[in-house]
Amino acid sequence: MNTLNIGNQFTIITGLRVESENNNYNSRWSPNSLSGFPSPTGDIRDTASSHKETIWLPNLQVLYKPLDFMNIRMAAYRSISRPDYNRRLANFIIQAAGTFYPNNNLTIGNPGLKDAKAYNYEINTSLYSNYIGLFSVSAYYKEIKDMYHSINGIQVTYQDGQRILDSLGLKVANPFGTGDFNLTYQSNSTKPTRIWGFEVEHQINFWFLPSLLSNFVLSYNCSVIRSETYVPRGDFETYFIQIGPIHLEKRKPVIKEVKQNLENSPDFIMNISLGYDFGGFSARVSLFHQSKSNSYFSNDGKSDVQINALTRIDMT
Repeated sequence: MNTLNIGNQFTIITGLRVESENNNYNSRWSPNSLSGFPSPTGDIRDTASSHKETIWLPNLQVLYKPLDFMNIRMAAYRSISRPDYNRRLANFIIQAAGTFYPNNNLTIGNPGLKDAKAYNYEINTSLYSNYIGLFSVSAYYKEIKDMYHSINGIQVTYQDGQRILDSLGLKVANPFGTGDFNLTYQSNSTKPTRIWGFEVEHQINFWFLPSLLSNFVLSYNCSVIRSETYVPRGDFETYFIQIGPIHLEKRKPVIKEVKQNLENSPDFIMNISLGYDFGGFSARVSLFHQSKSNSYFSNDGKSDVQINALTRIDMT
């Protein structure tokens, strides 16, 4: 990392971070069917998988101070997000239809699941004085590559089961023969995820007000967030076959990436805190609000899980 000062107005900070992952994952597998309740038993063996990835993370920050009471900050940097440990296990879980499973289910882990890499761009303007306190406005944009999502129980017919598995690059055979099944699999998106928005923050001490009013303090911030990501979802494609002079319409299941808001990303977040300090006495009343968001996207869009909007008030 290096810091470069250009006069009294400009400061440039540059840096480069390199992270190299070398992860080993231990799990178990069975070459045969397991049975028994409540704990299935049978021939269970140990297995292992690994994941290696080297990521370069450059960073550039610029501070410009045009006035004594004003700062402008700009930043461009790369960051990463690693998937949950369980997503990379070498799982191959077959649940045949029966008493406890109404449908055939196949869950496959992905040891090759990549980290999500984001390029981040931010700009911030801050104004400060004894009377206005600290007031800042920020805007940002993120573009994320290899965002990881779960293919959640997509329904696959036995005629197309092997084709779907092959299209995902899975070198496995359809274990259900002539039976339909639901597929759960972890994958990286082939399309970029984008997040953008702005934030306003203000902190002020009312020392300049008369008498007891001078003991009030106020702080608040709000964020407006917009996002878009591409979630795998089961769908059908129409195609035609010709038998003599007759054209027959057929449908085949496919996995498509559908644009959605990013999981666990509300559109609006707000915090307000009003305080009063007098001698050894201190009191705070704060309000937090978060808009609704989605935490889970189902295979057909009919069972998406939504987190309702939340408002919370604290008094201390």
